Amino acid sequence: MKIDRPLPPQPPSIYTVADRVSWDEEVASWRGPGTKTLRSLQRLKRPIEAPSQLVHGDMAGNILWHDNLDPAVIDFSPYRRPAGYTQAGVIVDAILWHGADLALLPVAEAVAELDQLVVRALMFRLTVSDLVLQRSGSEQQRRSVEADLDHAQPLVAWLEKQIGRGPAHGLP
Repeated sequence: MKIDRPLPPQPPSIYTVADRVSWDEEVASWRGPGTKTLRSLQRLKRPIEAPSQLVHGDMAGNILWHDNLDPAVIDFSPYRRPAGYTQAGVIVDAILWHGADLALLPVAEAVAELDQLVVRALMFRLTVSDLVLQRSGSEQQRRSVEADLDHAQPLVAWLEKQIGRGPAHGLP
């Protein structure tokens, strides 16, 4: 028996706004240095057919690692999105924050509609950065956004290539 329950409304935050913007549930108001990249990603969006379910929407920053113990999830960010969205978010964060390269993508090659999920995960992360910059206006945050944008460029190029050809294939 399948039980499908909606999530309770999430309190407003930069994360809920970024999520809704990434999934076309709210209109974007980007103003930072990532605006051009975010508009390019917006144009790459195509409808996703995979059904939504309960997923962790911000996994990478919420795992505690230990040399001798299994990893532990220390915070759960519940979203109703396709199953592969969590993996797409981890890939994006690994590339933006940890210097991973596109060779990481084949790890998730079995994820349905990976390219579209990565578009939305990258939009989520860059929109969060844009909103934080809008609130803080700090030079340090601007530099952080610019570093994320630099790290994102190979991924954006991969997305443009993949989406121009149809469904994700030709993983590095």
